[in-house]
Amino acid sequence: IGTPSPQTTGITFDLTINACDANCNIASTSDTVAFTSDDGSAFLPINTALVNGTVTIVGNTYFGSSGTWTITATDVTTNAVSAGTSAPITIP
Repeated sequence: IGTPSPQTTGITFDLTINACDANCNIASTSDTVAFTSDDGSAFLPINTALVNGTVTIVGNTYFGSSGTWTITATDVTTNAVSAGTSAPITIP
């Protein structure tokens, strides 16, 4: 949830992930998430464990091409948890 900050092709940015309950409150969990993007040339972090339901990965993510892209975080610890996808991010 939220509006992504503008980004530039090939320039790293910080990525914050929050595990949320049905009311959008941060859910305390230490599950591990994996990342995918519809930009096939994006550089994404390795699987990362949440700490009390949140984590910020500093400077280890970038989009590799211009377009409008998303990033999806998938819980790889608990299969019953739905994946979360970012709002679209337009890269000039």
